[in-house]
Order: sequence, then structure tokens, then C-alpha cells
Amino acid sequence: MPTLTRFVRTVVLAVGFVYAVLWSLATLVEPRSRLMSEPVDSRILRDAGRAPAIRAERIDPNG
Repeated sequence: MPTLTRFVRTVVLAVGFVYAVLWSLATLVEPRSRLMSEPVDSRILRDAGRAPAIRAERIDPNG
């Protein structure tokens, strides 16, 4: 039983440490906001309004 107690104690301490780190990051660190831009390929803008090309095959009712 002492091994199980040590294991549980180690897991509880590890979870408590992770919780403390996440809490401190969430409350003490302020994110810096900045403008972001990303170039868009002109093909994406050109083809944005078009429907995708779908090949329709005829189904023969006679098999």
C-alpha cells in the first residue's frame, strides 16, 4: 500500500503543479495584441464565386 500512496501523492502533486502554472499564466500574463495580415493568392479570390466543377455521370435505368 505505501507504493500506491506514493503514486497517488506524486500524481496529485504533478496535477497541482500544472494547475498552478496554468492559473498563473491565465491571470498574470497579459497578451499583446497586434495587427496581422496574410497575403491571399489571387486564384482563391478569382475562383471564390464559382461553383466547384462536378462530373455528373448518367445512370442507365436498364442496368
